[in-house]
Amino acid sequence: MNLENYRPGTTGKRNLIDLWILARLDQLVEGTTQYMEKYEYGLALSTLETFFWKDLCDNYIELVKGKIKEGTEEERIGSQEVLYKVLWTTLRLFAPFLPHVTEEIYSLSLKENEKHRSIHLAPWPENEGFCLTGEDEKKSLFLLRLVDAIRKGKTEKKLSLAHPIALFHFSSPWPREDSQIREALPTIFSLLKVQEEAERFEPDYTFQEEGLSLAIKWGEKEEKAPDQQRPL
Repeated sequence: MNLENYRPGTTGKRNLIDLWILARLDQLVEGTTQYMEKYEYGLALSTLETFFWKDLCDNYIELVKGKIKEGTEEERIGSQEVLYKVLWTTLRLFAPFLPHVTEEIYSLSLKENEKHRSIHLAPWPENEGFCLTGEDEKKSLFLLRLVDAIRKGKTEKKLSLAHPIALFHFSSPWPREDSQIREALPTIFSLLKVQEEAERFEPDYTFQEEGLSLAIKWGEKEEKAPDQQRPL
């Protein structure tokens, strides 16, 4: 669950990807609560499932794996803090729909820290007013578009998502030294196996749309060493 060695309550360093999922979490709480209050349970569940599979599983968890495993102690704790908060919140939102499953997960993973006798006795999540505005929101959405564009390139070329990228170049509406963009890039490069940024090279794949262009030189797929034969 990527929460090994994390002590709830500790805080660390967050980047734009962490801030983005927290903003999406607040939107989820607000939207789900409104649907539940109107007895529109199908829409509430659909909203939850979209967030869980697309925002959390496909994007956030995949993006922070590298930071948790290879980042600094402060970076690891920052993402684990956010991941714990997202897990605890979404688990309570799912509880009315999956009462037994959520109770089991709560008992095994969170009860020791949260102290409620049952997840169904825990308070309903509240919107904490966390949101990204202005440039921060634009930058976070740009980073997600960058991830989608690289994934699209690998899919079009019938390459696995783990296939290495030897050389990589991208352009954005912000200066290359922008601190928020640069801080988030290592998590993206780790996920998508980008080995090196470069200015000039002959690309194998290019992508361009408004506000984003990229060029990729595919790397060589690493061959697994053949098993050595044991002596008779």
